[in-house]
Amino acid sequence: MKNITKLCLSISALCLSSWGFSDVVLYHKYDGNLTDSSAFGNNGTGINSPGFVTGEYNQAIDLERSSTQYVTVADNNSLDFGAGSAFTIEGWVKLESLGGDSGATRQMLALKKSGSNADTRLNYGFMVQRGSNSSASSGTYNQLGLLLGDGSGWTGYYSTLSITDNDWHYVSVRFDDTTNTAIFNLDASEDTLTGVNQSIAANGLDLTIGAHMTNTGAIDHSFDGLIDELRISNTFLADGDLLVNAIPEPSTLILGLSAFLGVFLFGRRR
Repeated sequence: MKNITKLCLSISALCLSSWGFSDVVLYHKYDGNLTDSSAFGNNGTGINSPGFVTGEYNQAIDLERSSTQYVTVADNNSLDFGAGSAFTIEGWVKLESLGGDSGATRQMLALKKSGSNADTRLNYGFMVQRGSNSSASSGTYNQLGLLLGDGSGWTGYYSTLSITDNDWHYVSVRFDDTTNTAIFNLDASEDTLTGVNQSIAANGLDLTIGAHMTNTGAIDHSFDGLIDELRISNTFLADGDLLVNAIPEPSTLILGLSAFLGVFLFGRRR
C-alpha cells in the first residue's frame, strides 16, 4: 500500500504539473522551491529563508511571522492588472494564528503596488484575514478581503466569509471588471459582492506574497502560516476552472488512483 500511495502522489504531481490555462500568469506549487509553473517565469525569491513542509498537495511554503518571512516576485507585465482588468487569485492556506485588533495580525496573501510603497499607490491585494484593516469591528477580523487602488487611493471590499480555525482552507477572489463584481470562495462557500467599481492602477513594483510594507518599504504585518498551490490568472475564472474544482482532494485522488491501479494490475495478471 505504501508503494501505491507513493505512485499515486507521483501521478498527482504530474497531473498538477500539466494542469493550466493560457490565462494563468503565476502558479507556485511550493513543492520544495519557488518555481513558477505558468508560461511566464514568475519565479519567487524567499525573504528571510522561509521553509517547506508537508502541504495540502505534496509540499507547502511555511511563512513565520516572527521571522518576517515572505516571497517576492519580480515585476512582470503579466502581473500588472490595470484599468479594465479582470483577475483571479486562489490557493490553499493553513493559518498558524488568526486576525485580531492589531494591524500586525493582517494576513495578506498577495499584494501589488504601483510606483512606490505608499498605500495610495496600491494596485491590488487579497487578504485572507482582514485584521484591523479599515477599522474592523469586533468579530470581523477574520474576513477575506479584496483591495483595489487607482493610483491615488484604495478601497477595501470585504466578504462575510471568515477563517476561524487553523485547518487547511481553499480561498479565492475573482474580480470581474465588466459587471463590477467580486466573488470570494472559502472551501465550498461563496460570497458575491456587487458595486466593486474602482479602476485599477497600472503598476511597476514587485508582487509580494505574504506581507505588506509601509511607505518606507518596511514590513508592518506578515502572513503566519502555510500556503500551497498559489495561482493567479488574468481573467475571471468560471467555477469549474477554479483549482478547488479542478484538483481532487488528496485522499480522494489516492483512493481513485489506487482503484484504477488495482483494476489495471488485476487485468495484467489475467
